[in-house]
Amino acid sequence: MLQAGWRGWQAGVRRWAHAIPMPCLLCGGAARGARLCAPCREDLLGDAPPRCRWCALRLASPDDGCLACTLRTPAYDYAIAAIDYAPPGQALVWRAKQSWQGAAARAVADLLAEAVARDARGLPPGCLALAVPASHRALRRRGYNPAARLGRICAAHLGLAWSSTLLRAGADDGLRQHRLGRAQRLERGGARYVAMGVAPGQPIALIDDVMTTGSTVEACARALKAAGAGPVVVLAVARTPAPGAGVPDPS
Repeated sequence: MLQAGWRGWQAGVRRWAHAIPMPCLLCGGAARGARLCAPCREDLLGDAPPRCRWCALRLASPDDGCLACTLRTPAYDYAIAAIDYAPPGQALVWRAKQSWQGAAARAVADLLAEAVARDARGLPPGCLALAVPASHRALRRRGYNPAARLGRICAAHLGLAWSSTLLRAGADDGLRQHRLGRAQRLERGGARYVAMGVAPGQPIALIDDVMTTGSTVEACARALKAAGAGPVVVLAVARTPAPGAGVPDPS
C-alpha cells in the first residue's frame, strides 16, 4: 500500500513538472517538461555524426572504423556515445559530473538513453550495468565517482540492473592517466582493474562519463572478459573527438 502510494505521488510530481516551464540547462530558454529545450536537444542529438563502429570516435566521413580500431580491435564489443565532449554539450557534462547537479545528471542520462535507442545494435538481452571505477587517488581527491553517479541514473533510464561490486580499481602506481599517451595507457592498462563474481557469459553495459582515448574502458573490458563476462558494450555520455574532426576544441 505504501509503495503504491509512493509511486502515485512520484507520477503526480512528474505530471506537475511537465506542465511547468523550466529554464533550459544550456541556454536558459523555456524547456517545458524537459531539462533541455527543443533547439538545444536538437543541437546535441539532431544529426548524428558518423562514428567508428567500435570506439564511437567521430569520423570525418562515414566508414566502418577508425585507424586505431582497424589496427587493434578493442576488447569491448562496441561503444555507443551520446554526444561529443565539445561545446555545447561539454558544459552540460561538466555540470552533470558535479555532486550537486542532479538535473544535469538526469539530462545527460536522457541523452544516453536516446542514443542507445537510436543505435541499431542496441544492447544484448539481460545486460548488467556498471560504471568505470574511479582510481583510489581520484576518490580521495573528489570523494565520489562521477561515472558511478551518472551510471546509476543512466541504468535506471535504460531499465538495466545495476552492480557496484563486480569491477574495482587496482592499486594506483603513481602515474596520472591524463599525462600519458594512448599507447602508454594501453600498455599499462591491463592490471588497473579487477573483476570478481561475474556470472559466466553475463552481458555487461559499461558506463563512462567521458571516453577520451578508450584505454580505460579497454582495460575494464579486458578484466571483465578475463573473469568470464560475455559481450561488453561501452556506453559513454560523451566521446572526446580527435583533433581536426570538425568540432570545436573543448579546451
